[in-house]
Amino acid sequence: MILCGKTKAQVDEENRLKLIEQVKLERQHRIEAVQWRKQRYQDELALGIKPTEPIEPILVYIQELRDITKQKEFPNNIIWPEEPK
Repeated sequence: MILCGKTKAQVDEENRLKLIEQVKLERQHRIEAVQWRKQRYQDELALGIKPTEPIEPILVYIQELRDITKQKEFPNNIIWPEEPK
């Protein structure tokens, strides 16, 4: 089947690549949304202040976001990790 001068396989691949970009953009937004917590932790340590929260859950969350491309059904079915509270 040819669609607008392209085969169905070409159209499917273009759609898959667009979906990958959308997922990566969402991932980046989620990482940026917690970066302030990572920075706060570093600032508190630099100032000799007891950290407001542990950094490990935030670092694990960021790594889980980075690893979404390794999920079996990527990019069609993403299981997003839960942001630490």
